[in-house]
Amino acid sequence: MSDGLLPALGVDYGTKRVGIAVADALGFVHPLGFLDAEPRDALVKDVAALADDRQCTRIIVGLPLNMDGSDSPSARAARALGEEIAKASGLPVEFYDEQLTSFDAEQKLGALELTRGGKKRKIDAAAAATILTTWLADRRKPPTKTPPPDAPNEA
Repeated sequence: MSDGLLPALGVDYGTKRVGIAVADALGFVHPLGFLDAEPRDALVKDVAALADDRQCTRIIVGLPLNMDGSDSPSARAARALGEEIAKASGLPVEFYDEQLTSFDAEQKLGALELTRGGKKRKIDAAAAATILTTWLADRRKPPTKTPPPDAPNEA
């Protein structure tokens, strides 16, 4: 995939930990781990440095939206973080609906025998990887062609 979208860094916002993943130039997604959410200035600087080290062209920040699609308080906090990261990194930041990514990551990691804390840390990175994977899948979908409402049926 050489359309300028990749490599990309994925960010799964959390109040304690921020999951990080990267989609490489070929489109393979790799969970990298997590960063502590505080202190905030260190988090922003570390995300920008990771994006630079991985030569990312953009950063995808997951938005924990409400089930009706509206912004939750966490989504507003994720947007604020994304704006800070964009300013610090000079890269475009895209926001992507992350509903149920942590649940999906937890399901995938469920069979692993990890301590509760170990599993939570892996879930953060896996959720960031899921955000990137679904973001990429959405961009790979061919555009759908729908006939205009007044088009005659071809039956």
